[in-house]
Amino acid sequence: MKRFFDRPDTHWRRGDGALHLYATPGTGSTVAGVAKAAEPILSGMGALVAQPLRYVHMTLQRLDLYEDELDDSGTAALRTSLATFARTASPLTVRCGSPLVRREAVEVLGEDRDAFNALVSGSRAACAQAGLADALTEPPFGPHFTLAYCTTASDEETDRQLAAALSKACPASIFTIDRISLVSVEQRRDEGIFAFDTLAEWELGVN
Repeated sequence: MKRFFDRPDTHWRRGDGALHLYATPGTGSTVAGVAKAAEPILSGMGALVAQPLRYVHMTLQRLDLYEDELDDSGTAALRTSLATFARTASPLTVRCGSPLVRREAVEVLGEDRDAFNALVSGSRAACAQAGLADALTEPPFGPHFTLAYCTTASDEETDRQLAAALSKACPASIFTIDRISLVSVEQRRDEGIFAFDTLAEWELGVN
C-alpha cells in the first residue's frame, strides 16, 4: 500500500472544520462486528492506523467549505434543503463484502450501488439547491467504509498476508443507512484519523 495522506484529495485548505455529508451505521448494521474482528490484525500492522468505530462512515459528499465560512443564512438554507431531501429519501441496506487491502487503505466495499448512488445524487442536489454547487467535490466512487488508513508504505507480500488474514477473520457485513448527517471533519494527518462532530442529522423517509 501507499501512504493515504499523499493523495492530492487529502491536501485540504485547512485541517479542521470541513463540512461533509456522512452516513453512519444505522439500526441493523453489523459493522461493529467486522471492526472488532479486524482490530487485532490491523493493530499488528505498523503501516496502518485503524479508524475508531465512532468515526466509521460512508461518505455521501465532501464540500470544499468550512464550518465558519458559512454564515447563518447559508447554514439555514443548507439544513432546510437537506431536511427536505431526507423526507423524500428511503432508508437502504448496503450489503458489504469482507475487508479489502486497496491502494492506500483497508476498505469494505458495498453492493446496492444504484440505491446508494441515488442517495448521493439527491444529497448533491440538495447542496446545490442551497446555493453550494460550487463547493461540491467529486462524489464517492461507490458505497464503502474505511477500517484503516495507510500511514507508511508497505510491500506487496505484507499486503497479501494482511488480505488473507482479513478475509479469514472478517465476515461480510450490513451497513444500514437510515439517516444522513452534516458533520464537521478534522483531518488528523499525523494520527492517520478522520475525526468528526455531528452538526445535524435527518432520518430518511420521516415527515
